[in-house]
Amino acid sequence: MGRASITGIFLFGLLVTSGLAQVGPVPGYGPIFIGSGTAALVCTGGTKTTSGGNTVRTFTANGTLACTGTGSFSYLIAGGGGGGGLGGGGGGAGQCLTGTTGAFGAASTSITIGGGGATDTSGTATSAGAVVTANGGGKGAGLAAAASGGSGGGGSEGFPTAGAANGTGTSAGGNGSIIANFGGGGGGASAAGQAETGAKGGQGGAGCTSSISGTSTQYACGGGGGGNGSAPSGGNAGCTGAGNGGGSAGGASATANTGSGAGGGANNCCSAFNGGTGGSGLFIVSYVGT
Repeated sequence: MGRASITGIFLFGLLVTSGLAQVGPVPGYGPIFIGSGTAALVCTGGTKTTSGGNTVRTFTANGTLACTGTGSFSYLIAGGGGGGGLGGGGGGAGQCLTGTTGAFGAASTSITIGGGGATDTSGTATSAGAVVTANGGGKGAGLAAAASGGSGGGGSEGFPTAGAANGTGTSAGGNGSIIANFGGGGGGASAAGQAETGAKGGQGGAGCTSSISGTSTQYACGGGGGGNGSAPSGGNAGCTGAGNGGGSAGGASATANTGSGAGGGANNCCSAFNGGTGGSGLFIVSYVGT
């Protein structure tokens, strides 16, 4: 005798899929209870993949995460990266946050993906409803001072002081040169951008590393500071996906949906070049269900 807990079976021609219902007794077994009372997670929205038995949904553009059922969700969210400075500092990374929540269950959550900043422009925030928001990265210094943000932008010759970090787990940019035309690196999610070296623009700060999608990936790195007009003088990006500083030309743009900062543009005696555009943000959620 005893109980059997089974979800979603046919019994005497009747499909029972949810709830805790007694349908016995059945000779030889006693009462049988159907269902556990907990509805499995079923969600829509974003691009669906799987990893390690979990469903993964990745949002690279605005959308809606709509779920029925209850359960636990792991997430990664990154704001848009800051733009590189005109002849100046590297863009700061967007804020990168990870965590676990049940708040997306039995709910419809609006996802807004932050944009990467253009030259001398900070990135914008990424949000998942009222559950979590990641700030955009600060712009690198160029025509104006570097901005604070998820991570701060790098300084320039004209405005050597770097932008400050704004938000938990983020970092400041690096200082630029006062007289030698080099830009500082933009801050990354896990490390500050480096100051210029006297021969090269500062390197961008390192980002946050996550395997939520099934592959270890680094997001939200800082852009490299601009150089002084010679080709090899641009600062290196904090990681693949962020923009290198321009040595004798414009800074490189960051890859879309990485939350990384762009490279600062070069600055020589006669010309200042545009910084690149920061990478847009993203939102990834992983859970057991469909």
